Amino acid sequence: MFNIFWRKEKILFEKETKYNKIKVVDDGEKIKLILDDSYNTHSLILKGKVLSYSYWDICAFVPLLFGDKDDSFVVLGGGGGTISRIIKSMNKNCRVFNVDIDIEVFKVGIEFFNMPNENLVVSDFRDFINYSKKSFSHIIIDVFRNAATPFDIFRKEFWEKISEKTQKTALINLVSNFHALTVKEVMQKYFIISGIVKSRESSNYIVFGSKEIISEKDFEIKKEEILSSENLTSEEKKYAKDLLEYIMDEIFFK
Repeated sequence: MFNIFWRKEKILFEKETKYNKIKVVDDGEKIKLILDDSYNTHSLILKGKVLSYSYWDICAFVPLLFGDKDDSFVVLGGGGGTISRIIKSMNKNCRVFNVDIDIEVFKVGIEFFNMPNENLVVSDFRDFINYSKKSFSHIIIDVFRNAATPFDIFRKEFWEKISEKTQKTALINLVSNFHALTVKEVMQKYFIISGIVKSRESSNYIVFGSKEIISEKDFEIKKEEILSSENLTSEEKKYAKDLLEYIMDEIFFK
């Protein structure tokens, strides 16, 4: 049955750039960032909430579970900053870097999505990885162009570079189980632990690798640190607890 009482969306901002057809849409409960004709959501903020209740939470939680207070995070395909905003809300002492090819997307992220206004790098993600002299505790890859994953992401050479630049973990958001299995097979060559966490709310697969082994006891400690955040509402803490336990099950028992 069709629901004829859908929520009317209001367009807050529109601009076409060399790289994107930027559109910011408000449906009353959440604000979405659209970048192409697929109308896929590239960034999201729920009003009055930190968490997204979607795959972005997994992208933030996995490195936080493997990480420490003073870690550095780089998000390739930073977009409107959903992942970096969640990470910074959970760990205010960490350093977060966002890399995106389109400076206009950063401007939108800061204005509409509470994107952390720090360490913003305007660059193609491949150039950044190839030429950056920095290494990072965690690398998060959330790169799409017209709803497609760039082919470079499936190359062995790309993951060699990622492995060189990351000290602890790397993860990537994909929307195909086949692609997720393919990337996991490549990542196994560079990381001690690798796995796939399927989003329960969307068709996203988060493939991750860690250079460090972590115990279930350590995971429980990190889980409690996240759940103790004063930035989360009681409703968000309940959702986060369930999601963190789901992630732990995917890592330890699959």
